[in-house]
Amino acid sequence: MTTVAGQYVRPETNEAGWDFTVNNVPVGLVFYVEVYRQEDGARLSNTVKIVTVGSCNPGDVNVAKVVFQEN
Repeated sequence: MTTVAGQYVRPETNEAGWDFTVNNVPVGLVFYVEVYRQEDGARLSNTVKIVTVGSCNPGDVNVAKVVFQEN
């Protein structure tokens, strides 16, 4: 899935952010997140791998927040 930042703003995000709901129950998946320049598709960041699990045990990861910060 590809989306443009700023399409969905919530109190937890800002105008640069967006969130994406996969399911309303825990789902085990792997996501790869990158930042691209919209005008020409040039990649502006390294790839961040996010792994979620399909259970609700202590320490399980079912929500992820990724912040890309310009250096």
